[in-house]
Amino acid sequence: MIKENTKKHLYNILNQIDYLLESIENNNTLDTLLYFSHNGRINPSASEYYYKYPERGNDLLRRTNRNRRVNRPNNYFDRRQKIEDYMRSKLSELNVTPKHNFPIYSILDLGYIPERFYPGDNAIRLPIDVLKNNITFTIGDSFQAFTRMSNMNRRNCPISNELFNLQGIKNIGRQELLKRVELIRNTYTNYYNTPPDYIECQIWHNADYLNSIR
Repeated sequence: MIKENTKKHLYNILNQIDYLLESIENNNTLDTLLYFSHNGRINPSASEYYYKYPERGNDLLRRTNRNRRVNRPNNYFDRRQKIEDYMRSKLSELNVTPKHNFPIYSILDLGYIPERFYPGDNAIRLPIDVLKNNITFTIGDSFQAFTRMSNMNRRNCPISNELFNLQGIKNIGRQELLKRVELIRNTYTNYYNTPPDYIECQIWHNADYLNSIR
């Protein structure tokens, strides 16, 4: 009899294979976002959860640090709120229309799954075209992008502290984006538990809507 953990592991492997096969077919386009889910659904952001239930949010932070390849500081939510406030203040000049106050985080599909998101999480695909007026991007993780770390050389840092709309990301182009995330991977492999080698997308829409367009 196959153990339950083995079944889950095999399921995750099959899910990653399906994802990679689909990405091979569409590897020259920037038309898909990936949301990584532990329960098969798109969920409200941790920031929204913390805003509504602070004690549960802190418990979620502790569990996340135990189970994932990233270690978030104790004041993570306070810092995250400041970052989200800053990004929200930039939406108007980027011609981005927020449909929800808390962004849901995903990444741009560039044809690979960063180590930070596997194994265990299922990749849910979302069409960019439907969300094009409600999304922003950062090169690398927004937390690192807008947090100045004392021991990080910002002048040579490949993680951009600029917020982009969809057109801005398309103007950079897929090949250049791949070069930039590779530079992040090579620069920060030993700096973070897992490097933020991806183009993060902030979706300014609610979870119910996102689940309806999958």
